[in-house]
Amino acid sequence: MFKKSLTCSIIIAGAFAVTGSPANAQSLNETVSYIQGRCVNSTVLRNYSTGSRPVTALSFNVQNGIMSWRYSNGSWTTTVTVPLSDVSSITHSGTEITIRSNSRSVGLDLSDDSVGAAYDTEGFMYCPNADRIVRALEHLVSLEGDDPFAN
Repeated sequence: MFKKSLTCSIIIAGAFAVTGSPANAQSLNETVSYIQGRCVNSTVLRNYSTGSRPVTALSFNVQNGIMSWRYSNGSWTTTVTVPLSDVSSITHSGTEITIRSNSRSVGLDLSDDSVGAAYDTEGFMYCPNADRIVRALEHLVSLEGDDPFAN
């Protein structure tokens, strides 16, 4: 299991006790900052069955072993959360990144419409240069991805 200590603001409070060395936390903080800098406030086109619409990334953060992000398409805003330890795969197609979990632990807060909260096995994130973001996310959750800060 990937456990690190870090201090970041987040939308939700995690339920995991997290410890680790400051050196590793620095790398984790750098990775979070890297993703924030390339995704947050960026807008990409997402294809819907009714045509393309712009989707804007509003936030991305990690605290207490929980990864959380928000995005909006102008009509609704979604908050997605997933425990880092439960991520099973991260893939992308174009600017759409799919994060899958081992169980129905991906929280989807659709509070801006009538659906409310739900749990699923996958969540979506939208960023330009998705291939680089996937590598950073893989590094973040200690999968087999390369460290984006390596030579």
